[in-house]
Amino acid sequence: MKARVMVVTLLVLCGLAGCGGGDPSGTDGTGTLGDAPASASATTSSTGVPTAAAPPSDTTGHSAGNPLSCRQLPGALVGTAVIPLADYDPGTVQLSGGRFDGPGGLVELQEPCGIGDLNRDGVFDAIGVVKITAGGTGRFYTLVAWLSDNSGVPQLAASKALGDRNPVETITIASNQATVVYLTRTPEVALAGLNLRRTAIFGLTDTGLTELSHVDAPYTP
Repeated sequence: MKARVMVVTLLVLCGLAGCGGGDPSGTDGTGTLGDAPASASATTSSTGVPTAAAPPSDTTGHSAGNPLSCRQLPGALVGTAVIPLADYDPGTVQLSGGRFDGPGGLVELQEPCGIGDLNRDGVFDAIGVVKITAGGTGRFYTLVAWLSDNSGVPQLAASKALGDRNPVETITIASNQATVVYLTRTPEVALAGLNLRRTAIFGLTDTGLTELSHVDAPYTP
């Protein structure tokens, strides 16, 4: 009997204190290109499987948009004449199956993908990375940001070049900012080498996808 009382007491205390750590609501974070659609909030069904909640409404009463997911990005627009893809020729660059092969070279969508609210409307947006191969040994990595809207189609917002042969490891979105971890090098190291792991913070501003800060740590392949 004492054991049963102790178990019940622990369960009650655990429920009040939020044992188990972590937020199960499906809020800002990272994902992969095969992820199911995300939402700005979620509930858990009786079977324990997270189920997406409806998109929030703004103060005018209309939907603030449909949340984006990583699985939408292989068919997304990554460049236009107005918002050109960084490190690529200006013009329309529309991915199909995660690829675009044009006069400026081959554009390929890469893992990882970050999902979260970038423009403070309460609905999930997305940041991904493409690799541009334009002949020779160059492999140019570029971040691309998309915003959500009522159409449910990723709306191209900005892109930011990371440079030649600087692969991205992780993208995480939280508190309306993106944390991007990628590999790079100090000036004396050849382009084929990597000796730094950079953690950079980006925000979506009036001028585009802007680096706000970064810190570097040694990296050994």
